[in-house]
Amino acid sequence: MGKQTFIKVYRVPPGIITVKFTKASVVGIHLSDKEIQTQGIKTPSPETDFLRVIERYLSGEAVELGTLPLTYTGLPPDYIKLYEYIRKNLRYGETTTYGELANALNIHPRTVGVILSKNPLPILIPCHRVLAKHGLGGYSAGLKWKIFLLTLEGTLEDTGSFKLHFKNL
Repeated sequence: MGKQTFIKVYRVPPGIITVKFTKASVVGIHLSDKEIQTQGIKTPSPETDFLRVIERYLSGEAVELGTLPLTYTGLPPDYIKLYEYIRKNLRYGETTTYGELANALNIHPRTVGVILSKNPLPILIPCHRVLAKHGLGGYSAGLKWKIFLLTLEGTLEDTGSFKLHFKNL
């Protein structure tokens, strides 16, 4: 018998965050303008410790999300290696560039971008903290989400100007 999957929906200024999880870990996060289909998924009960941490983060509290339990399903080892590297080395309020990550992991910057565009757990794998050399770069859920998350963490001012906090990885 498979693990029972639950959902939790958060409404924030850019849209809807849908967190899919089991009692043991987060298995997916979806950022969107609208709610996704949740047919066959149970309503969460009781709340988990990791959901409370996510809620604290979304309220603007500087919490570290890199230790929350995640489940990677069907991802290539190279993807997991990059995702785990970001989770362990890129802290709240810090940013880096695609190029710096590429140098740290000895891969091409475009490969970093491609892998991050497939991120199944945005926020928990904080790819929003990875910027282009001369600007925001892209974000699979759209730039309004990247701007929201960077502003929430105090890395981007409401005026749209950067308060860059680069970390040499």
